[in-house]
Amino acid sequence: MLTASKHVSTSVLQWVRLMPSSYFYAAYGFLLESDQPIPNLIPLDSPVHLPILRIRFDETPSVSGAWITHPHAIDRSGDAYRHLFVLTDSEAQRYTRFIFEDDGATFTVDVAGATIWVAHPERLTRAYVCDYLVNAILSYYLRMTGRTCLHASAVQIDSPEGERAILFVADSGMGKSTLATYFARQGHVALSDDVSALTAQDDGIAVAPGYPYLRVTAQTTEALFGAVTALKKVAPDWHKRVVTLADRPPRPDQLIPISAVYIIADRAETLVFEPFTPRDAAIALMDYATLYYLFDPAVRARDFTMLSHLAAACPVYKLTTPADLTRLPDVYGAILEQHRVLSPG
Repeated sequence: MLTASKHVSTSVLQWVRLMPSSYFYAAYGFLLESDQPIPNLIPLDSPVHLPILRIRFDETPSVSGAWITHPHAIDRSGDAYRHLFVLTDSEAQRYTRFIFEDDGATFTVDVAGATIWVAHPERLTRAYVCDYLVNAILSYYLRMTGRTCLHASAVQIDSPEGERAILFVADSGMGKSTLATYFARQGHVALSDDVSALTAQDDGIAVAPGYPYLRVTAQTTEALFGAVTALKKVAPDWHKRVVTLADRPPRPDQLIPISAVYIIADRAETLVFEPFTPRDAAIALMDYATLYYLFDPAVRARDFTMLSHLAAACPVYKLTTPADLTRLPDVYGAILEQHRVLSPG
């Protein structure tokens, strides 16, 4: 439970006092205030000065009128890497509802009211449903509040300039979480798993810490931890495993400047780094903006501006990695050496 601190704003303190039974977490630069525990997240033991986002499991939104088809809802049935969902808006277009077709998990998002309501069939565990929440649904909320997000894992590296982040951008199944996990096993702070939220700063682009765990396959678990049973599942009803980051969590209100981006686009026996020009890098990164198909041209133009700034501020590489996980030390060493070369001094 949170206690008062002089380092947090009066509004946050009022929330803490008014809701002593709430659970507080931090993710992507927001203070999550939930009426139920969120599995795999680490409760805050002291307040932080962040915008509040309310998560509600025990309430339902008061929506008047009918639900209508979202203007950007399209058929994703040919995409094996994305869960299928039905997307609707309330008639007043204040609320947006995601209904995941394969299991019935439902999320209603009110961006203006900074609230997300969660509902699901009893057969689904909360841990399973909350994996949707902290990935696709929070990504949508971030996008609707003006942030550009990439399908990317992020890790922190100490450089002569101070703490810096590198991003591993990739589609599902290409090994970005595996690489981030290997870096974490070597003592680096892992900043995010599947979604990296970007923020513009005076001297470049920074990434905000996401949730405090990584999700890996059974194959990665066995390769890096010795046995599949070494890690618990994300949820009893899902196959991926949890790498908790409780021992080295990032500061929730911290923004880490990005110093390099690696797009994992291919696998081969040989490790290859291919530099992009800034223009080509921005174009390539557009394909990895989260939920890009739900947004209109104005949002996509905003994404391109942000990604162009990112590509101008730091090198972006196409990374071809060996599929053999025993080669991870080689990949790690090569990236570290390259990062040192990229850092002045």
